[in-house]
Amino acid sequence: MLVSDLLLTWFEGKCGEPPVVEHATRDGPVGQKNYPLGTQLTYTCAPGYSLDGFFRAMCVGEGRWVGPRLTCSR
Repeated sequence: MLVSDLLLTWFEGKCGEPPVVEHATRDGPVGQKNYPLGTQLTYTCAPGYSLDGFFRAMCVGEGRWVGPRLTCSR
């Protein structure tokens, strides 16, 4: 990503790709490059895995996601 793209993302209040969690899927569009400020995504563990932690991520702008803070383990 170019510096100009990063600055544009910061000023427009968008986030890039959301965090990836091993053995989990998330709701929302797949392959989207930018998410608007306030976007919330919910993560679900794959069958046979248990969720431990907080399962939501939210775009807080400045290119940052808050969350999820979870692991999916057997």
